[in-house]
Amino acid sequence: MKNSTPPRLRLAYLKSAAWIIFLVLGFTQKIQAQDWIPFNAMDADEPVCKVLNSDCDSVVFNVQIPGMYEEYVDSLQRIWIQGFSAMDSSGCPELPVLNYLIAIPDCDSVNLGFVLNDSIILSNRYIYSAPEMIEDTAQGGGYVYLAEQFTYNTSCYTTDTLYPGYVTELTGKGAFRTQNCIRVLLYPVQYNPVEDQLKIYPDIDVKLTFYNSSGTINENLGIFNEIAGNAMINYQSDGMNASINTAIYNDTIGSWQWIDTFPNGHLGVPCDYLLITHKDFYDDTIARNKINQLAQHRAFFNGLMW
Repeated sequence: MKNSTPPRLRLAYLKSAAWIIFLVLGFTQKIQAQDWIPFNAMDADEPVCKVLNSDCDSVVFNVQIPGMYEEYVDSLQRIWIQGFSAMDSSGCPELPVLNYLIAIPDCDSVNLGFVLNDSIILSNRYIYSAPEMIEDTAQGGGYVYLAEQFTYNTSCYTTDTLYPGYVTELTGKGAFRTQNCIRVLLYPVQYNPVEDQLKIYPDIDVKLTFYNSSGTINENLGIFNEIAGNAMINYQSDGMNASINTAIYNDTIGSWQWIDTFPNGHLGVPCDYLLITHKDFYDDTIARNKINQLAQHRAFFNGLMW
């Protein structure tokens, strides 16, 4: 019968009492043993995301992953996909997570679907567990430093199934000014710690379908267009940003005012831009003049209402 705990992970777990030495040794090897694991013949090291459709009914996009990096920490492997973060549930396998922010229309709900176009199996893999971050009191100097401490979730590493077990997830539905958006998380690398295997999906189609949608999928955000275009994969920016004199194009000049009382418990006036300051900045003449200069610039240059 196969031992339910991978031998290399078991070795590292026994060393966890001496975690500081373990981390120092791991850091030394980390610099020396970084390998590229290709998934296909793409000439890149970061995933390529291509939007195939984007309208008020649905958004469809494809993600292709050329490969991942691998490095050894003691006898375990730490893996990552360039440009993205990793799962951070302490003691569980530290696996890559891809995240994409999607512009969506105003709608009642969003349905998530996906198609896995390819898969790869890698054997003899002993994946490092996500460390616990603890305060390192040895640093001193009046600052709080955090250090990685090796930790191991026995239940997670002795379960004979793929972890995390799901490939896609919707999270963080919200808005950037008037633009609705939602975040899609992809988990293209799945790990079975009992079989010591990685199952990788390097080519994924993702589809978001909107129920009872209205309006447009891309709202005009004025000088914030370029920010939205850089943040959301399907937002079509016109390049407008705060360094462009939009007042010339729109033939409008904004205005600003200080609000220091809230008789109705809220702001009570419409505005494009709200700046909240400490009372000291309001009382100090020099500080207040500087804020007035900024407000005037945004009102005259960008036509904003403060």
